[in-house]
Amino acid sequence: MLLGCRWPGGVTNPSQLWDLLAEKRSGYRRFKESDRINPDGFYHPNGQRSGCAPTEGAYLLQEDPKLFDHSFFGMTAPEATVIDPQQRKMLEVVYEAFESSGEPWDNFYGSKTGVFVGNFNFDHSLMQSRDIDDASPYSATGTSVSIISNRINYALNLQGPR
Repeated sequence: MLLGCRWPGGVTNPSQLWDLLAEKRSGYRRFKESDRINPDGFYHPNGQRSGCAPTEGAYLLQEDPKLFDHSFFGMTAPEATVIDPQQRKMLEVVYEAFESSGEPWDNFYGSKTGVFVGNFNFDHSLMQSRDIDDASPYSATGTSVSIISNRINYALNLQGPR
């Protein structure tokens, strides 16, 4: 069985997820300045008010999304700084899932394993495209939500079903 995960509430492995559920804890927490958002600048209890959010917190991962061992996955530093944190985290979690299976790596590497990912969030792409005159050469692949499964296939040499 392959298992790997990242969840709000400090969950970085399946055992921690079980503990979170068994202890009936929540991954919700109030925003703080270090969350890359000024909570006082956007909160308003009226959700219909333009430019505001009616929440003072969210379900956020606790680890820094910028922490990523790009060389482990065969990427250059310039490429890694542009790719969406969702791509980074998916690579880490999928690798950890394979690792936790107990199977030798040779059983997976180059195998006909399919990777299917559903994703809809493109906020990182919007941030990267703010200055079109200063676009990175890795922006097209690094910010596309449609490439996450391909990124995993390439990095882990998974050939997909035929």
